[in-house]
Amino acid sequence: MNWSHYCELLSISDKEKRSFYEKEAVNAGWSVREMKRQIDSSLFERLLLSRGDANKEQVLALAEIRQAGGHHQRPVCV
Repeated sequence: MNWSHYCELLSISDKEKRSFYEKEAVNAGWSVREMKRQIDSSLFERLLLSRGDANKEQVLALAEIRQAGGHHQRPVCV
């Protein structure tokens, strides 16, 4: 992820939601434009509503995995 990704993520106040989009952007290799499109289309909320409580737990687990790490990768300048 680059700086522009983080700028988009900073606009999300909900920690679980922000963590979900961060993890998904890394795993799926989203561009900044694609991540913004997913945020604007409310992907997080739609996934929470899509299959009830079992799916909600899976989506929140994805968000919590990143939070549990307690650290973020930093860009390496060479």
